[in-house]
Amino acid sequence: MAKATVKDGELLNTLGIDIGGTFIKYALVDEEYEMVSQWKIPTGSMKDKDAFYDHLASGWQDRGEFDSVGVCAPGLIGPDGRVNTYAAPGVDAMYHTNVPEEIEKRCSKKAAAINDAKAAGLCEFRLGNARDAESSVCILIGTGIGGCYCDRNGVVLGQGGFAGELHFLPAFDPERGRFEKMGNLCSMTGLVWLYHKLSGKEEPALGEGREVLRRYLEGEECAIHTVEEWLYRLSMYLIAVEAVYDPQVICIGGGVSEEEWFLKKLTEVHHKEFLRYFRSDEMFLQTEVRRCRFANGSNILGAVLNVRGQQPDQR
Repeated sequence: MAKATVKDGELLNTLGIDIGGTFIKYALVDEEYEMVSQWKIPTGSMKDKDAFYDHLASGWQDRGEFDSVGVCAPGLIGPDGRVNTYAAPGVDAMYHTNVPEEIEKRCSKKAAAINDAKAAGLCEFRLGNARDAESSVCILIGTGIGGCYCDRNGVVLGQGGFAGELHFLPAFDPERGRFEKMGNLCSMTGLVWLYHKLSGKEEPALGEGREVLRRYLEGEECAIHTVEEWLYRLSMYLIAVEAVYDPQVICIGGGVSEEEWFLKKLTEVHHKEFLRYFRSDEMFLQTEVRRCRFANGSNILGAVLNVRGQQPDQR
């Protein structure tokens, strides 16, 4: 692992920043990848890039010295740290800006930027439950699907940083009769939509997939049919990833991954559908599906790994 900088006989920490649509989270991270302090500020809604980055910089004032800055944020971020897509409300001002350049203007420290899901995947690959693998995929199940491919060199970015954007894999949706983004079908949002479709009614109060999962565990018939179909779709999602990349390990993250029954059930369905789909025997099924180790903090730790050189420059 790369070491922190030494100044006057003391190690300087690295500043990690996780930019979200609601909050900007900060942490000073030591050489052992422990967060020695953490804090956050509201993201705000600045439309001007200078106002946004000045606000971002205000969050690290008087918080201690650091040797470099690792940043992660939503959206497509290229290998050079440029934000190439709109991503989330509150961070529109980042579009078409070069994040490291804007950070370095304001603190004169080395900076690097990476997509937030890719940061989480890098963290799992270097520090988490894929650290013993030479290749891995990280899938984060939330409102959408976040994704990341890693090989022995770190995150696979592709020519423009688009590699591993698993939400955008196309999948045919028989309910709509057209191709959709696979992330729309397999996310928690997709779970809620499917429940509404199968129940035949909209429930405005059913705003989160966790409510569908609660009803499933309580034995509600519609919720059982919904979750079984959703798990089937997720298993086919994993098969698509395996067909493209064939990783040693797939790490599943997001709040639902912390439910003990979920990973067990998903693994069972995936195992069955993999053998059926490929018409193969057990020897062919070698990818191991694991839970992400880091429920919280993986984004910041991945951003720190990135700026410390655990992610090679792919320019």
